[in-house]
Amino acid sequence: MNGKPCASSDRAFSWESIDWNRANAYLHYRYMLVSIRRQSYPRYPTIEQRKALAKLDRYSQEARLLVRNKIQTREKLIDYQVDLDERIHAFHKERWYLKRDLQKGPSESERQVIDQKISEINRQLKPLYRERSLCKDIAERCGSVTATVNREKETARYQIEKERGDDLSTTQQRQ
Repeated sequence: MNGKPCASSDRAFSWESIDWNRANAYLHYRYMLVSIRRQSYPRYPTIEQRKALAKLDRYSQEARLLVRNKIQTREKLIDYQVDLDERIHAFHKERWYLKRDLQKGPSESERQVIDQKISEINRQLKPLYRERSLCKDIAERCGSVTATVNREKETARYQIEKERGDDLSTTQQRQ
């Protein structure tokens, strides 16, 4: 080293002038900051993970719908959709009549009662809309699943025929 002091003379101090209680508190504070920084906080899921979770949640809702209504075939699903559309239509019709009554200029108390009925109908419609959406998704995926299964069956049948044909040709050559 070149013999120069690390700090200028006005900043240099003696070890006796240090307040060790404050120094210990400062060091402890610094230690705690570093240890807090090192803690591993749970990471937020990535966009792909959130999409996958939403998809799984949707599938579980669809499965609950199928089990709750004992739907096992495509025909039962279509029947349930028709019944659901009829119930939604009935609620829409009732709400339309209530809104028409609102336009007639009822008194304030009647208006409040009608508004409450309309909000109750809207509250009852919300799960029906959700179920209708789930049924549409199930019906769409049912067609694609059926097509995939049929495609897989065809490829398996083709491979079996190919193997049998190869086996027959090798057996015939041996004779």
